[in-house]
Formats: sequence, C-alpha cells, structure tokens
Amino acid sequence: MLSGEDYVEFSLAYAKQVRALLKTDGDGQKIPTILFTKGGGLWLEAMAEAGYDALGLDWQTDIHQARARVGDRVALQGNMDPVALYAGPEIITEKVQAIFT
Repeated sequence: MLSGEDYVEFSLAYAKQVRALLKTDGDGQKIPTILFTKGGGLWLEAMAEAGYDALGLDWQTDIHQARARVGDRVALQGNMDPVALYAGPEIITEKVQAIFT
C-alpha cells in the first residue's frame, strides 16, 4: 500500500525503467506491453503516461471509469472479478458482456 507520491517514486519509476529495456518489436511486428498494478485504479493517469501500450486493471477498478480517465492513450485489459469464474457459463458470459458495454 503506497501513497500516490510513493507509488510514483518506488513503483512507477521502476516500471518505466523496465519498459525502456523491453524489446517492443520482433520480425517486423510490434510487441505490445502491458502495465499491471494491483490497486492501480488510484494512479491510472500516471500509469497511462508510463509508455506502455495497455493497462491491466484489477477487478476493483471500473473499466468504464478507467476509460473516461485515460481516454484513448492506452488499451485497457481485464477487470472481471476472478470469483465469477466459479459461476456457471451464463453468469460468466453476463459478466464479460458487462465489461464490453
């Protein structure tokens, strides 16, 4: 658990260093990069500026609110409650559809 200032200094700074070292193309094709921070909903705007192509969202971050906050700067991935995977196919389908609407 970090404050916003500490997140930027002690986590995001290192994530940016890692991103700078990643190979982002291979055989003429772009290799996308994804930044995931558990509980990162607090810092979406800073994360979107970190140089990654996408942000992985945990299930506690509303994907629609995240999109409103970061615009089209990055792709968004994830955010379904993993407990939903124990439900039947109908419920899983419903949860997935909710992410897309």
